[in-house]
Amino acid sequence: MANEIQVSASLSVQKGYLTARRSQTRSFTLNAASPAKAAGIASIGTAAHEALPMGDVGTAGWAWFENLDSTNYVQIGTDNGGAFIPFLKLMPGEPQLVRLGTNAPYAKANTAAVKLDYEIFED
Repeated sequence: MANEIQVSASLSVQKGYLTARRSQTRSFTLNAASPAKAAGIASIGTAAHEALPMGDVGTAGWAWFENLDSTNYVQIGTDNGGAFIPFLKLMPGEPQLVRLGTNAPYAKANTAAVKLDYEIFED
């Protein structure tokens, strides 16, 4: 079956003299090879970066992350020889939709543990 995944995005910024508008919503559809998904609400600590469980997802595609904490930010990234390389920072309460380029995403909180709501879909 075609057209199983639909993604749309828009952006509007207004702060003092700074204005940016991308009021057109861009939508596109992609085919999902498999119906697998990894999801949950993970408790992410600050001491070390933690692998997000991938379950049956072999090749990561679209992912939804949401920082459920009201105070601290969380970073999403990869592991390179034991070093955490963040590519995404979610401030308190922020959600983000991304297409992953890694099959092994990690997360690390700042200052105190946070709850991270995530869904990762098979590509």
